[in-house]
Amino acid sequence: MPSFTTLCFWIFSLSSIIFSVYAETHSTPSFLSPSSDSDAAISAPTTSPLARRETNADRMRRGLGPKRPKRLHNPKRHLWARHHGASPTVSALPTPTSTPDCTSYAGMIGTTFFSGTGELVTGFLSKSANVYGEYRFAQDVGDALLVSFCVPSNGNKPFDITTTNGISNFPYLAAVQGFASSGPDLPAGSSNYAYITGSSKTHPGVTPGTQSNALNHAAGTNLPAQSAIWTLNTNDNSLTANYVNSDKSTPTTTIELVPDSEAFIITGDPSAFNNEYGDANPTTFTFIPA
Repeated sequence: MPSFTTLCFWIFSLSSIIFSVYAETHSTPSFLSPSSDSDAAISAPTTSPLARRETNADRMRRGLGPKRPKRLHNPKRHLWARHHGASPTVSALPTPTSTPDCTSYAGMIGTTFFSGTGELVTGFLSKSANVYGEYRFAQDVGDALLVSFCVPSNGNKPFDITTTNGISNFPYLAAVQGFASSGPDLPAGSSNYAYITGSSKTHPGVTPGTQSNALNHAAGTNLPAQSAIWTLNTNDNSLTANYVNSDKSTPTTTIELVPDSEAFIITGDPSAFNNEYGDANPTTFTFIPA
């Protein structure tokens, strides 16, 4: 029969093993955060009263399987930061002015879409972003992103949109390749998509390439971006994203609101995108002058 000392030794050893296994299986996950000296104005998402149908993300949160195994985001990559700093008011923005090269505008971007229940929803592109650095939907004018741009005089050439109170490190409104996309292109028949976020400046007509942007900053990725993709229809003030594929083709694009993330994406085939990831809301961007 083992001695009392031997029994104590084995009991202590077994307790240590059990504690080690518990600690390993219940460790607190770590999240990617910006450096302390970063001033990227990216904030965590808040709940919005958007009426919509259930998406794949909703199904997954309830323990159900999605329609397809892919996700729009990498759930292991997060950026937890808060929007900070005072926002300039719309009245402080300059009025549109003309030069020989272009006409300058300043104001906000209005958004219009139909919810999953068929309700017409109007709002604004928000001055804050979700945890992935993607610009969100806002219902209140006080939360609107303030923008400025200059429309070229020589035809319908794409231009940059500069954000005044958005993500300060990445001041140009841009399209960045989606996490789950098979590549940077948005051809018809493909579910590929691009996030609308902030980036550094690119030239009109360039193909997708490495560019510093808020999404890469948030997730530690190296996804390509384009900023000089916007055109303005001066008849109705609608804004269009003129994305450029790798072969320099320019697909017909649709802007959509993804309800579960309250973020906007650009796709070359809304039907393919919705079939892959669940219903999203086709959205019209309209410039609202100050």
